Amino acid sequence: MRMLADADLLALWDRCHGQPPGRRAAALLAAAEPGADPAALPAGLRDTALLRLHARALGGRLEAVASCPACGERLEVALDAAELAAAGGPAPAGELVVRAAGHEVRFRAPTAADLAALPRDGTELLARCVTAGRRLRDGAAVAAGALPEPVRAAVEQAMAAADPAAELELALSCPACGHGWSEALDPAEFVWVAIETRARWLAGEVHALAGAYGWSEAEILAQRPARRRLYLEVLGR
Repeated sequence: MRMLADADLLALWDRCHGQPPGRRAAALLAAAEPGADPAALPAGLRDTALLRLHARALGGRLEAVASCPACGERLEVALDAAELAAAGGPAPAGELVVRAAGHEVRFRAPTAADLAALPRDGTELLARCVTAGRRLRDGAAVAAGALPEPVRAAVEQAMAAADPAAELELALSCPACGHGWSEALDPAEFVWVAIETRARWLAGEVHALAGAYGWSEAEILAQRPARRRLYLEVLGR
């Protein structure tokens, strides 16, 4: 996974700004691994790759704020992106089978491409991932959208079990009241927030140096960060 130069990061921000979350995540992966096919990655491996991107290109520290659901206390949470990436599980099997409520369903785990398609609900996601469904009593084919609710729930549960890295949960405990709960972690959102924060910082540096010295954006971003900071210190920023 390659490092992102400042110019690359600003260009990436420009491409991703305003995109829906799933498509934005796919674009982030494509920038980090230009020779790979990020759309084909299972969801868990997608998130693991995004965590590696954060660790190498944006710094390894993930910072978040959570509120205790019992007493409202705000907690500051710091995580290590590289450690989270290393904890990711193996890729799920190609095709999986679930038998529930008199039905047999064959399906695959969701990929980054499925998430980029922005399914509106579980039924739409199942329509993309279910390869075959049938009633056991007579063998009649059943489309994903016609599966009974208990069967859909069983398939969704099996999907989550097959790719546990796709649903990262943080175990939290409130220091004020001792209440324990879990919070979902979305690596794609963490990476995007870090990129947007860095892009706005870079835009401020470019604005100040271009106004003071007349340099172009390309000339400014080609300088080493330490040298840019030196000029900014001269300007009193």
